Amino acid sequence: MSETFINTMEFIVSFIEGAFAEASILLLLLGAVFLLLGLVILVLSLYIYFVGCRVDGKVLGAIKEVRIKEKIYNGKLEKKVKENYFAVYEYQQKDGSIHQEKSSNGGNNVLKYKTGQALKLIVLHHQEYDDVYDAKDKSSFIMAGVFILIGVIIIERAASLYASLSLGLFTLFLILISFVVRLLLGRKKKNKSSQAKSKHHKHFDVTSIRPVEEYAKQDN
Repeated sequence: MSETFINTMEFIVSFIEGAFAEASILLLLLGAVFLLLGLVILVLSLYIYFVGCRVDGKVLGAIKEVRIKEKIYNGKLEKKVKENYFAVYEYQQKDGSIHQEKSSNGGNNVLKYKTGQALKLIVLHHQEYDDVYDAKDKSSFIMAGVFILIGVIIIERAASLYASLSLGLFTLFLILISFVVRLLLGRKKKNKSSQAKSKHHKHFDVTSIRPVEEYAKQDN
């Protein structure tokens, strides 16, 4: 067997091992993102659950927010309309005044409510607005658990893939540095233009409030 053939085969094997090693790095980073995101959601959910004030409130109605996303695909401008529902709660402030606030969590799950329904709320007071959550809604904890589980599974798979390659830690470090450098160089620079300060994200028009049942009927 010629030396050229042997060298060629060694190069091919090294290339394949490097490709799999990069795949393991990519999986490791992806798993870390899912894991960290899940932990952040969990910490924030625990903070809201234990620090927020619990008050009695009711569902005043719901609002529908429509966002239009524009994207260029195959040289053509495509517009995608995204609709999201938010409940509007009414409750009493510490000073005795009656306050109306948009729910901090939105989605089709809002359509499960009934207009005028009484419920316990968790309220976090801010200078311009309140963050308001249904005290019985545990969806954020479920989401955090799902992200953490996915992250752990991906990291475990990445570790198994790396272990099967029998590569040294120094090689892993070099591959990681190479991957990060290429990722940074490949990012497109975006020019950020200064924009006028808009109203806070909880702002809503009271005239847009509709009975929840009206939106539920349209959705069906």
